[in-house]
Amino acid sequence: MTEPFKTFLENDAKTIFKEKGVLETKRLDLDAAKAKLKKVKTLEGRDQQEKEVRSLQVRLSLSIVINCNYQDRF
Repeated sequence: MTEPFKTFLENDAKTIFKEKGVLETKRLDLDAAKAKLKKVKTLEGRDQQEKEVRSLQVRLSLSIVINCNYQDRF
């Protein structure tokens, strides 16, 4: 009875906590990019920063979907 729980703790829990850290980092990157976008003065710089924000939003969204699908197994 304790063997499945032990396996979970040794394998899956480590993966979940690692992915949680990755998601947190990606969210912080997105927040920083959004803050930087608010400070941009030039139109060219704004376009470039908007692309960066969109790219980071996509990466974060994909990571969330992948992470949720992984955790749905439990």
